[in-house]
Amino acid sequence: MAVTPAKGSEKISASKFVKLFLEERPDLIQTIVDGAVRNGRIVEKGPTYLANKDAFYVIYEGEYRTPSETFMIKTYFIETLFEGNVYALTFTTSKEGFAQSY
Repeated sequence: MAVTPAKGSEKISASKFVKLFLEERPDLIQTIVDGAVRNGRIVEKGPTYLANKDAFYVIYEGEYRTPSETFMIKTYFIETLFEGNVYALTFTTSKEGFAQSY
């Protein structure tokens, strides 16, 4: 889990945060995916909960590169906002192993 301060967001509710990503600016989710993997593709996204707070999730897949090889990964990403901090939980595995692990 990653916790990142989001200066100026102290008065934004978790539900407003989720609405921003899922309804008002869904392009922001693609930006997250593009920053994480090469040739990223969103498989599924929607509302969920994290620590009993409104959150959004996205399942995406794409290429992960090392200096010696490239392989396909699949990621389950959940994010919420609470008291001015963004909480992100990420689970990543090989694309083939995702169904077995998830």
